[in-house]
Order: sequence, then C-alpha cells, then structure tokens
Amino acid sequence: MEKLRCMLVDFEGNTKEISRALREVLEGIEGEGGRIVNVRAVFVKEHGLDGYNILFEILYTSTKELEEA
Repeated sequence: MEKLRCMLVDFEGNTKEISRALREVLEGIEGEGGRIVNVRAVFVKEHGLDGYNILFEILYTSTKELEEA
C-alpha cells in the first residue's frame, strides 16, 4: 500500500545549482518507484551576491521509505 511521505531537503548555491540538485533528488524518488505529489519552497534566504539557501518540502507517495544519501 502506498503511503504519503514527506522529505525536507536544503540546498545552497545559485539558481542553476539548486535546480540541478533538486532535479536529482526528484529523479531519485521516481527511480525508487515513488510518485511526486507536491514540491514547495518553505524557506528562502539570499546568500552572498547570487546565492541562496532554500529548504524544500517534497511530498511523495511510495510503498517504501527512501534512505538518506
């Protein structure tokens, strides 16, 4: 039975680096058989000239819990 699960991930960098890292996490969830339900930024802070710290909340459904990397 699929369960609704939540994962919090934080990234630091410019927008390209953050987009790439988030895409890798989402592809990893889907690669393990999960289905992405919702992704939202819950905290954003500017860091330096062109950098950001961003905390994302990822809701997904899966039959098993994913291990941390």
